[in-house]
Amino acid sequence: MQQSAATKNKATRNKKKLFIIFIGIFIPTLNINAELGIQNTYQISQQHFSQAYPASEEKPEPEDNESELPEIILTSGEKRKIVLKALTRQTNNQENSKNKILTQYAVKDLDLLNGSTLSPDHSILRSLGKAITVSGEIMLANILITPTTDINTLKRRQAVIQYLIDNPVVMNKLENHLRHFFVNEDGIISLLDPSDTIYKGLFQSLDATSQFGLNPKSSNGKEISRRFIESLNLLSLGFMPTYLYYYSSHPLQIATGITLYGLTLYLAQRSARREKNYYSYVMERSRRPGLALFEARKLWLTLEDHPIFNSVFLSYPEFSKLEYSKELREILTLLKGTPESPVTSSWEYYTSHMGRYHMALELLQRHKHSILPIIQAVGEVDAWLTIAKFVRKGQQRENNPITFANYIPGHHSPYLRLDQFWNPHLSPDIAVPNSIEIGAKLPLNTIITGPNAAGKSTNMEGIAIAVLLAQTFGIAPAQNLEITPFSLIHTHMDISSEVAAGLSTFKAESVRAIELMDHIEKMQEQQFSLTLMDEIFSSTNPIEGEAGTYGYLKIISNNPNSINICTTHYPRPTLLADEYPRIFQNMHVRAEITDGQLLYDYLLKPGYSEQHIAIKILEDEGIQSEFLDIATDIIKHPERYPLQGRGYQ
Repeated sequence: MQQSAATKNKATRNKKKLFIIFIGIFIPTLNINAELGIQNTYQISQQHFSQAYPASEEKPEPEDNESELPEIILTSGEKRKIVLKALTRQTNNQENSKNKILTQYAVKDLDLLNGSTLSPDHSILRSLGKAITVSGEIMLANILITPTTDINTLKRRQAVIQYLIDNPVVMNKLENHLRHFFVNEDGIISLLDPSDTIYKGLFQSLDATSQFGLNPKSSNGKEISRRFIESLNLLSLGFMPTYLYYYSSHPLQIATGITLYGLTLYLAQRSARREKNYYSYVMERSRRPGLALFEARKLWLTLEDHPIFNSVFLSYPEFSKLEYSKELREILTLLKGTPESPVTSSWEYYTSHMGRYHMALELLQRHKHSILPIIQAVGEVDAWLTIAKFVRKGQQRENNPITFANYIPGHHSPYLRLDQFWNPHLSPDIAVPNSIEIGAKLPLNTIITGPNAAGKSTNMEGIAIAVLLAQTFGIAPAQNLEITPFSLIHTHMDISSEVAAGLSTFKAESVRAIELMDHIEKMQEQQFSLTLMDEIFSSTNPIEGEAGTYGYLKIISNNPNSINICTTHYPRPTLLADEYPRIFQNMHVRAEITDGQLLYDYLLKPGYSEQHIAIKILEDEGIQSEFLDIATDIIKHPERYPLQGRGYQ
């Protein structure tokens, strides 16, 4: 038996070598990337968000930073950029920021975080709903591209979602906390920006000026310094009139004195205005982060009443720092009683203890590393609240609902069953549901054929997204989903990025194909993979492309722990189901021509397609009749266009 297994493995390796040799004939050099997984999930989000959202969401940098203090309000684009850069820096080379299950290709192929060039905001992330906070949007994206194979973790996530749905009062209370946090979210996020004003010379110079060369180490010391400077301004206003009253009698002295007094008055008012603007700015820069932290603390106290959340929210322990961290407690103590709105009147300004806001801002700046985990924790709550609302809405629909996935533990081979699944890229009102079962007593490899626009790619994409949602949020866009969790989810669909980087289309396809073979071969015995391929090797001449597709599908089918789904227009790969009926199955989509019109039902059916309707599609698009006549004649009478002697048979 061992000899037989060894012989089989050797045969598989030999076939792989032959395939690489076949590809190598046409491609001189192949640079194969050994790592398909995501090295830093936040960095991937940063890259895709930059494409999904226009640059117009970001304010231009002020040309003269020394003219006045900048505004505190940040746009959504600025907040995303600051938080994602901070998270990327913090999580570089950390294992919890890596994900080896979902490949980097799948993020783009499935339009998970951003859509196509024409519709960049058309993504699965947008389909899941709009988070209240920017940090919630970021954490929602991070969970979406970080699937897990841990069934217990997934079941706990399902329980949290259902708990939120069953307890609308809790849901509403959490939502109110998040909305209050959002009001001041940009205030706390701005602390993470290394290019922010409080980290520049302008802030330090103003600080030195306002403190009159002193450097108090306490809030009361800073307040005393502030009052001292204001007292000096008042004294300077009273000095000149007093001097003129007692010591000046000559008209020239009086005129000179009045002139000097006017100048002193101007300078004093200017200084007072400068100090007021400065302290008002300092107050805002500490007041708003303080309010955000207080709201985060209220959010945590609400969560504490419901222990179910503690086991699911990965960042949950960070909330406790609001109570037990010495640095954060000191900041919150200073900012206790902070007004909900900015100080506008002079009375409020002069009766406020500005020293504590000044001290709090220094501490916020010094301990900003403690702020980022709090933002993450709040964002994670927002992410799961967003998913709960998405599921609640889906549960209320009879057609195309959202349900909880079912998992099969300890299975000896991969299995996938989807009943009435639909593609979330489409509106649930128009999406056509389908069903498919792969594995167990059925073949692990499925070949889907059929005409263009009939639903091949849409259905395959829907399968991939359903599995991904099942392994991230524990949900499925289907009446029922059963899977053995997959340790690799890989797609081979859109290679435009590799082509843009300088690879030929065929070379890009080949690189992905060999990367996948290497990765599957290195997987452990109890690890399962799911691969979805859309018309592979369609960019070269049809004879070699068809041969390459046939050979590649045959090679990767040798792995009994891999489910592979491939769409193709080539007829020869469908023969694999006849030659190896226990390993391959054919499915197809079709179109009907009724009254000269193409009608699609978008349904997956057993068997392979023999339809050829591309000419009909061109006709419906209004292509000129002479072109169609020539094309139709070639199809009906190929013998009139012989290829003998040109390398074709």
